[in-house]
Amino acid sequence: MKNANVVYLGLVILVNIFLSACAGPKLPTSGTPTVFDGMWSGTLEAKGADCAGVTTEFQVKYDQIVGKIYQKGSSMADFWGKINPDGKLDANIGLLGVSAGGADIKFIEESAGGTWFSKYCKGNAYLKKM
Repeated sequence: MKNANVVYLGLVILVNIFLSACAGPKLPTSGTPTVFDGMWSGTLEAKGADCAGVTTEFQVKYDQIVGKIYQKGSSMADFWGKINPDGKLDANIGLLGVSAGGADIKFIEESAGGTWFSKYCKGNAYLKKM
C-alpha cells in the first residue's frame, strides 16, 4: 500500500508540473509602465464563413500583451506578445503557449491596426483601448 501512495503522489506531482508548463501566457509582475498599458478590444476581420465573427480582448502591462481571441463569443485561442518601443507588436495566436498564428499590428496610443493570421484565416485587425 505504501508503494501505491508513493506512485500516486509522483503522478500528481508530474501532472501539476505538466499543467503549469502548458498554462497560457501570463503578464509580467514588474516593469516600466507604457502609454499602451490597459485593457484593449477589437475585431479581427477575415473573409470566409469559417473566419467570421472574430474578436479579441487583451490586457497590456509593461509592453506585454495577454488576452483571448473569440469567434462568435466563444474563446478559441490565446493572444500574447510584446509591443516594441516603436509601437509594433510581435504577437502570437495559439493555445497553451504553442503558436499557430500571429499578428503584425502597430499601436498608436489609444488605437491599433494591422493584419493577423491563423492556420485557416487571415485579415485586418482594428483595435482600441477600452
